Amino acid sequence: MNPNVSVIIPLFNRSDLIGETLQSLQAQTYSHWEAIVVDDGSTDSSFEIVRNLTKQDSRIRLLRRSREPKGAPTCRNIGTDLSQGDYLIFLDSDDLLASHCLEQRIQAISQDSCYDFWVFSMLMFHHKPGDSNILWNISTEEDDLARFLRTDAVWQTTCPIHRRTSFLKYGRFKEGLPYWQEYE
Repeated sequence: MNPNVSVIIPLFNRSDLIGETLQSLQAQTYSHWEAIVVDDGSTDSSFEIVRNLTKQDSRIRLLRRSREPKGAPTCRNIGTDLSQGDYLIFLDSDDLLASHCLEQRIQAISQDSCYDFWVFSMLMFHHKPGDSNILWNISTEEDDLARFLRTDAVWQTTCPIHRRTSFLKYGRFKEGLPYWQEYE
């Protein structure tokens, strides 16, 4: 049996981007996933866009943030609590996944399954994929802790895939943290 991946997506006023984000998930070559979108009180049409997509794809679930404080960390924790997958990926509502992303990550896990999380590089773009060649999470000779201490984020929130049981045991996002959640 193939392991399931839960993709947790906090959402706030991204009507112009959330459809494309979810389409990138639907285009995955690995199909054993669920998306849990947790709306953080959007005032635009974001909620309705996702609600319409849930009618087309049962793997997409939509929730409203049910408690305080407001913010992406709270939404990620709510989504994690309700997730059913063996593994977790935290995707921002303006991120896109390459079509092979989940398949590549599951292959890496199957080749070396003893870890609690695995980290992958991410290609950044400005307006569309491929318009810049900036990779986030490039290994260097410098110690990762030293990089972290000088505020060089070693990876972005989307880069790791976490074993769900380990994340629930050791992880959680610090709720109320307004930005730079990669460091937390």
